[in-house]
Amino acid sequence: MPVVPLLELYGVVWLAEHIIEVAIACAVSGALAVAVVIALTRWADRRDARRAVTWQFHYAREVPAAPGAPQVSQATPPAIEQHVHYHYHVADGQDIARVVTGEVLP
Repeated sequence: MPVVPLLELYGVVWLAEHIIEVAIACAVSGALAVAVVIALTRWADRRDARRAVTWQFHYAREVPAAPGAPQVSQATPPAIEQHVHYHYHVADGQDIARVVTGEVLP
């Protein structure tokens, strides 16, 4: 809302009081947000430290294959042969003349 109509309607004192109230509310909100971020960061650090102590005995181990399980070979797949096919079509004399002169073929 523009400031000039507020000044005319309510006066300078009222406007100054409300601007100060809004500034205080913004400062308190910002301070609370910073405090919450700091608290959550410290909580996360403590949680990570507890988890590191608890999980130091957890490790991954290789699971042995079940007896009698078929062994799968890791053979490389066959290579795909790369080749190019060239197709030559013989045209009659009139078609060759049209191609050379730039005429459109039917």
